[in-house]
Amino acid sequence: MEKSVWSKDRERFRTLLKQVRVESGLKQSELADKLGMHQSYVSKIENGERKVDIVELVMVLQCLGYSPLEFITRYLSADDAKPFN
Repeated sequence: MEKSVWSKDRERFRTLLKQVRVESGLKQSELADKLGMHQSYVSKIENGERKVDIVELVMVLQCLGYSPLEFITRYLSADDAKPFN
């Protein structure tokens, strides 16, 4: 299993997270305000400079009004998703 922050799986994760933010109609700065963080926090997540744990992911998705279960479903159903063995 690849550990790089730049792996295809992590890129797919970041891309989806950004898509969900854009779909919600929020700018990075607006999401950051809801999280009580600086805009750079969101930027670093989206560009791969910062990894997110499950607690942070749920917090971000709640601020976006998005279901964590729906997010995981979309992530796993992406065209380039590979089955986990």
